[in-house]
Amino acid sequence: MPMDGMPMPGMPMGATPPAWTLYHAGAVLVAWIAMMVAMMLPTAAPAIMRRGPVFALGYATAWAGFGIAATALQWVLERTGALSIHMSLTSAALAAAVVLAAGIYQLTPLKAACLQHCRTESDADTAAIMTVAGTSTAGARIVAALAHGLRHGAHCIGCCWALMLLLFVGGAMNLVWMAALTLYLLLEKSLRRFPTARTTGLALIVAGTLAALRA
Repeated sequence: MPMDGMPMPGMPMGATPPAWTLYHAGAVLVAWIAMMVAMMLPTAAPAIMRRGPVFALGYATAWAGFGIAATALQWVLERTGALSIHMSLTSAALAAAVVLAAGIYQLTPLKAACLQHCRTESDADTAAIMTVAGTSTAGARIVAALAHGLRHGAHCIGCCWALMLLLFVGGAMNLVWMAALTLYLLLEKSLRRFPTARTTGLALIVAGTLAALRA
């Protein structure tokens, strides 16, 4: 069955997204949360295998928060007419600006710091987990693992949020685009000796600049 907000066979090209009823907003929120968790859990698989399901819950909760923010952004874009029925930006200039901004962020110190944390986890967090693990209180261990998952998720959001905005360029529910972005994020976290983030940043800056000139 076609999902709310997705184009259906025979739908006119000029069709507008559905009205934001409470039901529709809830469906969009669930879709964003599911999409974020599905895309990001594989990139955190090594940390999850070391830390366990409670850590994974904290990590997923952090990305669920990002899903809420993405839902709000989608609502704003649709209200202003900036988003098509395909859930992609209608303005070529705005799309170019998003690509350019994502490229610039790839080169920032904040991106580098968050990426480093996502690749290795911080020594302070690891030490805290090991300290609590030595206690006899199961509740304390659960809280510590949950908090660690939240912190790790927050760092991964700091690493990937700008790239996630590219979903609005290629189509937020475009499965091919989602799969390609997920694969890239896996490579970015895995290829530690290759300047993946900087190389991608420069490529996005060039692509965004060319798109802006065409717009």
